[in-house]
Amino acid sequence: MRPIVRGIAVAVAAVGIAACVKQAWRVTYPGPVDYSLGTSILVAEDGSSFMAGYLDSQQLFVAAYDANGRKRWDKVITGSDFGAHAYRRNLALDAEGNLYLRWNDLYPSATYLYKLDSSGNQVFERQLEDGHYLVNMQMGDDGNFYMDGLFGGGVGAYSADGDLLWRFPAPGSVEVPGDRELGQYEGRVGDIQVSSAGGNASTGYSFFTGVGVALANGQVYFGSPIAITLLDSTGQVVSEVTAAELGLSSIYRLLAQGDALLVIGAEQGMVTSVVLDGDLQEISRQVLVPGEPNDVIVSSAAGYTCVGIDQYVGLAGNVVQVMKLGANGEVLWFKQIAKEGGTWEYAVVTAADGACYLSAMIAQTGGRILSRTERYANAGEPTDTVALQDFAMYGVVVQGKGIYHVGITGEYDGSATIATLDKRSRK
Repeated sequence: MRPIVRGIAVAVAAVGIAACVKQAWRVTYPGPVDYSLGTSILVAEDGSSFMAGYLDSQQLFVAAYDANGRKRWDKVITGSDFGAHAYRRNLALDAEGNLYLRWNDLYPSATYLYKLDSSGNQVFERQLEDGHYLVNMQMGDDGNFYMDGLFGGGVGAYSADGDLLWRFPAPGSVEVPGDRELGQYEGRVGDIQVSSAGGNASTGYSFFTGVGVALANGQVYFGSPIAITLLDSTGQVVSEVTAAELGLSSIYRLLAQGDALLVIGAEQGMVTSVVLDGDLQEISRQVLVPGEPNDVIVSSAAGYTCVGIDQYVGLAGNVVQVMKLGANGEVLWFKQIAKEGGTWEYAVVTAADGACYLSAMIAQTGGRILSRTERYANAGEPTDTVALQDFAMYGVVVQGKGIYHVGITGEYDGSATIATLDKRSRK
């Protein structure tokens, strides 16, 4: 399935950059036949970075770069029936410098875990037991992996060696579409992978990726539209609070915010934030905006939280409500941004300095694509803007003054899409 985005003009590496942002470096991974998709990104604390992606149904790639964009190593992973898209977080780095890659098969009913050492040598490949429909890999403080289940399929816990620790709910207790039905999701560019160094993020649609799995205080919390569940180290239920008990008709998002939990849900026609302690007791609540959202995007880092609410607002039309929240879920500042026609995806990233980054991928006239990221320090105009013309964005990471985008450039009509990792630096 080589052509992922069709009918788009031949692209060049032309980029529009705000005066306060400069090009640091850009690297590409063309692949063996000038076709590759860059879909996953990880940036380490020392500034080294990793890009992973898809070559064809039998080949994936991983490439490592130093802080200056020089390639350290690359590895082609072989298999069969790989899916072209890897949803949300797919890469993790342990204390010894080993890199882990999670990937799904075509449907995506099976999940694979690969371990590479610090030189890029493959240590193992594991097809995860009971690994049906698992996405969004997080590494806990215990060194284990926790993954969200698609279609409300719970959470799966695995050791660093890929051994099944537990799955909640038990496999088979959640109905999911059949493999043939899943084809309708494969073509989405969606679920932009977002992150900041040491941060948490929740993106995408509830039906597709679930409300969220949060790791806080050495505990695992699973969110569904109707409840938040605290699980112990064996996947057994410790306690649970329902949406109704929180005064919500539905839960949209769950995210760790320091030692607390941030829940965003629907309350009597309004979008409301509720902050819970580790025992699922309410600390505070705050109405964010009136009305029903199309989507809610939230991320946190260094005690800060940024939220993007995509909704229709009367005469203003389709907008994204971008806001920064305090420790008690209160709105510190708020900005309403008109949603451009042709926008496919939005992502919100919280930086360690408390700024909120809004990324959008926009289909333009003539079949071209613009990926744009804006930095907001308050409700005023953006302080910095990165505009990547003819670049289809699959992920964005903010670390310090560095802004990283992973995606594809090249001809989008099926012949030469090229995986690309781009770094910009703020002054």
